[in-house]
Amino acid sequence: MLDGRDDVSVDAQQNEILNEKKAYEDEKGLSAEIVEKVKAKIEEIKSSMVKQLNAVQVDVAELYSPPRVTRMAQRMGLVPGEAMDLITGWDFTLARHREAAWKYVEKYQPKLVIGSPECRMFSSLQNLNRKHWSDDREAQLVEAKRHIEFVVSIYKKQLEAGRYFLHEHPAGATSWDLDEIKKLQKETNVQISIADQCQYGLKTWSNNKGKRDAAAKKKTKFMTNSAEIAQELSKRCNSNHRHQPLVDGRAKDAAEYPEGLCRAIVRGLVIQLAINESQVKYLCSIRAGDVVESKDKGFTEHVEDDTTQAWDDNTGEILDPKEVVKARLKEMDTTGDRQIDYWEYYEGGIMQRSGWDLNADGKVDKWGAN
Repeated sequence: MLDGRDDVSVDAQQNEILNEKKAYEDEKGLSAEIVEKVKAKIEEIKSSMVKQLNAVQVDVAELYSPPRVTRMAQRMGLVPGEAMDLITGWDFTLARHREAAWKYVEKYQPKLVIGSPECRMFSSLQNLNRKHWSDDREAQLVEAKRHIEFVVSIYKKQLEAGRYFLHEHPAGATSWDLDEIKKLQKETNVQISIADQCQYGLKTWSNNKGKRDAAAKKKTKFMTNSAEIAQELSKRCNSNHRHQPLVDGRAKDAAEYPEGLCRAIVRGLVIQLAINESQVKYLCSIRAGDVVESKDKGFTEHVEDDTTQAWDDNTGEILDPKEVVKARLKEMDTTGDRQIDYWEYYEGGIMQRSGWDLNADGKVDKWGAN
């Protein structure tokens, strides 16, 4: 199986994973030098596990990415986990490394796993000429799909354990049409958000390759089971500035998350964990700028389900939640330049969120509840 699991016990599986003598079909064609490097990485993982036997649960782990969000997580006071990428020695084309990643997730139980497999083979432009592809190119697409299957298996593990995942690919990537992704979208609490990365500080070069001085829009789609992370990753550009198209080699550099995006992901996780700790149930949310009423889009889409309730804090009188949402939207429309981002409704009260920033020490600035 792609995820490397079978019916053996976790400890027995770990011994099997870290057994240098075990033969793997996908390593038979590799040179002795490469195989030794693969084994060396496994030894490094084994050594790390020994050192962290009594380690606490990690907060964030990354798949298919060097340390980016994990580094930001550490700056913001969370416990960073492994960043598994070719750059850090992980190669998920190899069963040995996929199995080691599974073992890591089972052992350290990251509260959030972020996955961003390479998207090159899922480019809409690439697939326009697919009928002219060579056998080698078709094989690359098959391999790319295997990576999606693998990362989805990790996401499912997170869901089953009551933890969180975040998947990222370009909004126009054909990978969003894969059966594995579509099925995952239908799981309870899983939602999609779309963001323009220029809103998080993504820049590229205009004339001088050595200077990132132009905003890059890069419309990006996210899938997660955290309402708070999804909310943080939903900023859209209002086209009040010029965008530099990601052509002539610019796309490669734009694959690196801007600091603002990393901060938004961690901030969403911090808020999510705080809400979980307070044991309140999320009902719905509204943001400044949302349309109160229109022919195409009404406020009612912000009411998540039939359990939404509203009441007067002073008298206890039951109120129509839709009318409350209307009132809050109108109220926010008059806030002008105040830093009220949006309101979120929970059982037991209404939480007002405003001005989510970082202090000089990198910690989350403030949040309050009404």
